[in-house]
Amino acid sequence: MSSIVSILVKQKKLILTTASLLALFGLLSWFEMNRQEDPFFPYRNGFILTQYPGADVNRIEKQVLKPLEEELAQVEEIKEIRSTVRAGFVQVVISMHEYIYDTDTVWDKVRRAVDRAQLLFPDGVMTPSVEDRLTDTAVAVFSISGDNNIINLRKAAKEIKNRLFILDSVGKVSFYGMPEEQISITVDQAELKKLNLSHEYVAQQISDRTRVVPINALHAGSRRINIDAHSEFSTLEELKNAIITLPDNSHLPLSTIANVQYEPASEASSAFWDGNQRAIAMAVYIPDNILNVVEFGKQLRTFVDTLRTEYPDLAIEEMFFQPDQVDNRIAELGQSLLTGMIFVTIILAVFLGLRPGLVVALIIPLVTFSSLAVFNIGGGVLHQMVIAGMVIGLGMLVDNAIVMVENIQFHMDRGKRGSVASVTSVKQLAMSLGSATGTTIAAFMPMLLSQGNAADFTRGIAVMIILSISVSYLYAIMVTPAFSHLFLKQRTEIKTSFFERLGNRLGHIATARPNIIGVVALLFVAGSLYLFNFVQKDFFPDTDRNQIVIDLSYPESSNINHNAQQSRVIAQQIAEYPEVQRVMTFVGNAGPTFYYNLIEKPRAPHIARIVAIINDVERSAEFTDWIAQEIEPNHPEITILARKLGQGPPVEYPVEIKIMSQDRALLAETARSIQQLLLDTPGTRGVNNTIGLGMPSVDLIPRDDLLHRNNITRDQLAAGIALRTSGRVIGQYRGDEDPINIVMQSPNNIRFPIDDINDLQINSNDEVLSIRSLMEYQYRWLPASIQHLDLQRTASVFSETATGFTYADVMAEVLPQLEQMEWPAGVSYQIGGDAKESGEANSSLGNALPIGVILLLIFLLMEFNSYRKVLIILITVPLAFAGVPIGLLLTGTTFGFTATLGVLALIGIVVNNAIVLLDLIHKNTLDGLPLQEAIQQAVGRRTRPILLTTFTTVAGLLPLVMTKSTLWPPLAWSIISGLITSTALSLLVVPALYQKLIKH
Repeated sequence: MSSIVSILVKQKKLILTTASLLALFGLLSWFEMNRQEDPFFPYRNGFILTQYPGADVNRIEKQVLKPLEEELAQVEEIKEIRSTVRAGFVQVVISMHEYIYDTDTVWDKVRRAVDRAQLLFPDGVMTPSVEDRLTDTAVAVFSISGDNNIINLRKAAKEIKNRLFILDSVGKVSFYGMPEEQISITVDQAELKKLNLSHEYVAQQISDRTRVVPINALHAGSRRINIDAHSEFSTLEELKNAIITLPDNSHLPLSTIANVQYEPASEASSAFWDGNQRAIAMAVYIPDNILNVVEFGKQLRTFVDTLRTEYPDLAIEEMFFQPDQVDNRIAELGQSLLTGMIFVTIILAVFLGLRPGLVVALIIPLVTFSSLAVFNIGGGVLHQMVIAGMVIGLGMLVDNAIVMVENIQFHMDRGKRGSVASVTSVKQLAMSLGSATGTTIAAFMPMLLSQGNAADFTRGIAVMIILSISVSYLYAIMVTPAFSHLFLKQRTEIKTSFFERLGNRLGHIATARPNIIGVVALLFVAGSLYLFNFVQKDFFPDTDRNQIVIDLSYPESSNINHNAQQSRVIAQQIAEYPEVQRVMTFVGNAGPTFYYNLIEKPRAPHIARIVAIINDVERSAEFTDWIAQEIEPNHPEITILARKLGQGPPVEYPVEIKIMSQDRALLAETARSIQQLLLDTPGTRGVNNTIGLGMPSVDLIPRDDLLHRNNITRDQLAAGIALRTSGRVIGQYRGDEDPINIVMQSPNNIRFPIDDINDLQINSNDEVLSIRSLMEYQYRWLPASIQHLDLQRTASVFSETATGFTYADVMAEVLPQLEQMEWPAGVSYQIGGDAKESGEANSSLGNALPIGVILLLIFLLMEFNSYRKVLIILITVPLAFAGVPIGLLLTGTTFGFTATLGVLALIGIVVNNAIVLLDLIHKNTLDGLPLQEAIQQAVGRRTRPILLTTFTTVAGLLPLVMTKSTLWPPLAWSIISGLITSTALSLLVVPALYQKLIKH
């Protein structure tokens, strides 16, 4: 060991050159490596969507959803299956277990399960689509407008989409508010009657002309010649002029008896307005973790500028542009990193002395950027979690260097040459600093090894801190001695510093009054635990963006045209608010996921989302309160929830209670009871449930005896009604890029009066029969939707939180009452929302905690080989938490998941300090000093490095407190407040415990 240390100390040039080159590569990596704003979430969530046109919810539940869910339930990696059935379609949302990272393999299993279920579907069910990229975030969203003809706008949007794929990095392009197209044939009823024609007669002739009849190619010599019989319409004009043969064998063009129009589908599935302008939203997606988002943003902007010149009549405007957010966030955190470095350097120069301070200050950029270099080489992506880890690690990474420099200077002051002092110090400290570094790493291992969305979101912090302190240890025993040999000089006059005098005084107090110190420390920890009850709890804070999301939920039975009209009225009212810059309205879906925390709702005709851009994010609460007070009361039939964007894993509602029961009546009754409970609870806002009021249904029941007598089948009767009312697809037009449905419909189409169905007439042979004579009416009230959770019928009661409240405040009131409720037989409930996510995140962290504890014990026993000394260090762990509640209460900061991570960081720092102090006490006793003198001398020498660690850590974290981001103040204040109090306590408690427990 001695010879190895001597060789390393002598290789100063090699060591300094290697460290400098690695740090230079890290600095270049800062500017060149792949980057994004937030970490990537594994694709654990996705959905399956399938349609069954014309079927009601009960039929779909039994014939489509049941076999689909039963097959999916056999995929063991699936954690939760949530399904929603609406008239005509079903959507199944899948969530995998949090330990799943090979999601592609699971999605293959899901697709095979869907294929098996499809074999059991009845005729008429369309092929299910599986979307396994539900958590993708759009890198940019554009608004395309400028043409009042929405069909022309559709064509232009599709052309623009295809052009975008010229950019290699574009993964997919999705549209929102894109109109479906159709060719409508609206027959003139009077003309048909005059010519004695039926709808079926005309429809059949058109349908016959839309069939594709392939003919094999012919061979002529050495060539193949394609044969096209033109069995279908090639132009719209050709369709309009299609010859209709009359019963008397005369002919006339279709346009004489019907209006043929290429137009949007009668019932849109979605719509979008940018302000008051009807538009199409285009979301651009790129692969995660393999691209520099900022550089791609520059390419995309340049390319879109080119598109604007090619489409001068269109407005292609940015709505959401993620590269700007990434650039701003990284620049802000980079500024925090630089500011932290400057603060730490100043503190080192002031409190450590110019030359020792310079040595340690030089280590800071070397360690920081060398760690980033290693991270980049390992394929890491630069995002805010990584940079935050670098900032948090600033104070910790100088700890080893401070102790090493102090020790080298100590030996040089006592007459040893620089090289000898360096070798001696490395021999003395290599093991203890290694153990201290190992224990700090152990404190972060739960954060590194825990699984799930919250862990995936914050893991970058642990990765960078572990990298930084590992590199700092290597540089402390290799680079610091090299710098010390160059810069440190023997001090001719050794004065007792203020820190040493302070340490001697603390050591004297600790050895003189160990019992009093123990009692005071115990009371302080107990008082902190009591104060923690008054700290407001949250999961993750809201973001600092100036984008406000206003979600609208209409009755499930409402139609999308009505919802669009109402949404535009509300959007206009919001646009008139003085702070609002821009308003965007999505109807029929929740729009694109322009922010990672949003949940995509791809098809839901009863929902709408308004996104408002406001001037000042500080006035967000005022704005959302205005919506609650001024907008919501004017629309009692609509649930209106305005909120800021959140942080952390996506959660639909902060407060959610899920009820399960197969009995729909019990489900509805229980949901109403819990809804009233939430309404009566302080802090709730926008309380509602998902069970809805249902929707009316008119069942037309055929009279089979009359149908048989008139040679009419049920299919023919239903098809005839569709042709004369809302419309029926009778063929496809393939003269354009994509096939377009040809729909025969009445002039009123989907607005056909219900009462007029009785007056419809169906042709049978030469007779004209009324619907009234062939069918009986039956009115029913059906569920507008049916929800399932893990194959059980369910309903959710949910709410937002009012200003000044968190989910924890609400659930603290609600949970005791839920536990006291008398639940009917067959009814159960689950807690969802932030409470569920927070519980799962903390549980995952707790499951990984034993690994950290085991590693901690291993390093401590390797260092001390004494259970009593290990016990002394473990007793200091509660001290890490002691000051946290005080700091959070004084700053008005909530305790959430990031604050929990701050407490873990605190444990590593406090244990590190205790190890360094305990190690020197042990060495002093081995040198023959009396126990009391050994303790006092050790506290005197270690007070400055311990306090400097505290000062530098606090200084490094202060820029995080001052950032615009809401994510970092809870973490920073937890560490700052906890570190200040725990450092003061540790300098007294550790020597006091040593005095009491260790006998020499």
